[in-house]
Amino acid sequence: MKEANEILHILVKETDKDRINLKNTSHYSITPLISTEWLFQSQVNSHPNPNKTASLSANLLERVEAATTLINNLIENCTTLDCINSIEELMAPYLHVRLSSFYYLESIIPNSKRYSLFNKGKWIVLTNKTDLIIGIENILIQDKGSSLVSTYRYSRLSSNLLSSCLIRLQRYLIGFRLNSKQKHYFLSDRSSYYFPKIKDKLKKENKRLITFQCTKDLRKIFILMLINIVNLIFKRSRAPIRMILHPYEEKTKLSSKVILRLIKKVPLELIPEKYKGILALDISNYLNLTISYIDYLSTIFKGRNITSIFHSTRYPDLYALASTLEKAKGKMYLISHGTHTLQMKGSPSFIASRQLALGVLYSNLKSIIHCSQSIFTDNYFDSIGYKYLNILPLGQVTINNKIPCEGTIKNSKLTILHASTFKPEGVRRYYFESSYEYLSGLVNICEKLAPIKDDIEFIVRVRFHENEVNKIYLENILRRFSQFTRLSSNSTLKEDLYKSDCLIAHSSTTLEEGFNSSIPVMSIGKTSYDHLSYYKQLKLPNNHPKYLQLQRIEKLLMRTFIYSTNPLEGRKNNFLDVI
Repeated sequence: MKEANEILHILVKETDKDRINLKNTSHYSITPLISTEWLFQSQVNSHPNPNKTASLSANLLERVEAATTLINNLIENCTTLDCINSIEELMAPYLHVRLSSFYYLESIIPNSKRYSLFNKGKWIVLTNKTDLIIGIENILIQDKGSSLVSTYRYSRLSSNLLSSCLIRLQRYLIGFRLNSKQKHYFLSDRSSYYFPKIKDKLKKENKRLITFQCTKDLRKIFILMLINIVNLIFKRSRAPIRMILHPYEEKTKLSSKVILRLIKKVPLELIPEKYKGILALDISNYLNLTISYIDYLSTIFKGRNITSIFHSTRYPDLYALASTLEKAKGKMYLISHGTHTLQMKGSPSFIASRQLALGVLYSNLKSIIHCSQSIFTDNYFDSIGYKYLNILPLGQVTINNKIPCEGTIKNSKLTILHASTFKPEGVRRYYFESSYEYLSGLVNICEKLAPIKDDIEFIVRVRFHENEVNKIYLENILRRFSQFTRLSSNSTLKEDLYKSDCLIAHSSTTLEEGFNSSIPVMSIGKTSYDHLSYYKQLKLPNNHPKYLQLQRIEKLLMRTFIYSTNPLEGRKNNFLDVI
């Protein structure tokens, strides 16, 4: 779209469409929910073009990586942060989320002399695209489901009298409960991933637990403190200690002016001048919060006998916890989650695999024990020369002893499960799809499978997002494929996998879960990224009971399945026995 004299209204939320006359007003929608016309017309100027954004996604990823590497190097070389072991591990996940969304919005929003953005009950006119994106970000971070919340909640979090009092109280409560001679187990989460299974096992063995809960809700923090007080008063020594982190004092060890001087060295083609000031302030807040957490935690855990189990070391809270507990007497484990595969060095896919792994699959903390749950992560650890403990998957799905020919497949039709993940606001370009790319790619797959609609059942499982893809909108889009397509009605992936003959996704943990359950899996999406490109030798055997039907799918989609009858071969260690 060429620059125009008229105001271009930017629609960030679905409700924004009710505030203007869409037919007579120049507008551009960040959210797909405004209409479905963009899916069925080759030229639509009011929405992002998913074909174009997908083709540009690899370049944007390389741009994010270049900016991230430069900023990390500048911080590492020009500042003294002795308590932070790895600037890259702490900063790269933050910068990749933050910058990928900025670059995505910058690339999709048409040029215009004036923009109008609805915020705080009125339309605000802006004359600069960078100011517009800053305004959009400030709107999006108010939504709990926004991908940007995970970054902004650390860089724009401040203390107040109540939070400061509660956090100081927590230090004394935990101090009273902890005994330097007794062994405690720290869990970095209470209810997600594999932690319920670990927690139940430790509780049955009467172990002393500390569980971390990531919340900034002062009401929840107050309730957790109350629980700890009650347990202390009634001497419930075996009740888990519930722990949170929140700023408790305003200490500035790293000035935003110092960071700004560094950020100003980043070329304008990577970061616009107007964005540098905001980014510098947020980075300094982010680093100061990390330092503050480390100082606070050191007073709690110093000299304690604690075995800790982490699912991630990303972002200030978990990074500070891991850095501090590394100095405790007990062992520290990082159990892989997500999905991590080898990719060709020097390619955008290699950047993607590294950013997926850093702080989730592996940490730069020296004493951490890495635990691998699959052949994919085994291969990744081998490629970077890291030692690891080979363990059985803690969330393993068993499908009739993983033998398809013994009755797992009961439906005469081929049941295909599509269980992919999109990222709101275009976060993590290339290896994840935007909502527009996800929807367009899903429709493309349905169109390619339509010729065999009588022979298949296509099940779509997705995590909905209030502002980008909701159930009603997706059902509307898939209505024309209703003869063979439906949304999943199962509450868990395990149930869907049990009933499926194969699984397809772009890049998602579901691919690894399906593979570990001896289900044929295929990586396919709107971008050219192939999560399973390294494993094409794991072809479908021609004696598979549905080989011909699956081969037909491969030809229609022009991608191959990978499959193993024994994906857990050689895996003997049960982590629950290790601890």
